[in-house]
Amino acid sequence: MALMPNQSADQAVVFLSEFQERLKGVRFFEIDKRITLSIGVVEAGQDCPLTGHEILEHAAFAKNFAKENGRNRIAGFSGTGHTADEPTVLFVP
Repeated sequence: MALMPNQSADQAVVFLSEFQERLKGVRFFEIDKRITLSIGVVEAGQDCPLTGHEILEHAAFAKNFAKENGRNRIAGFSGTGHTADEPTVLFVP
């Protein structure tokens, strides 16, 4: 989990997509596997009605959605993520 204070979901997606890009070049010894990173994003400001536990649940749900929809994606909820609606893929490298 990463907390990114004072960052919007859009700003977080930019940062996280750059992080994904850097991971592409990482190789572990002789293993010929590409590293992928599926990420769930939830935007939670001071006025967020969700509890910390609910925010983590939404992030985990979005991450699993990203994995199930192609892996190595960033998924999140439209708007502020305060609803139980299904997340959407926000970024595909």
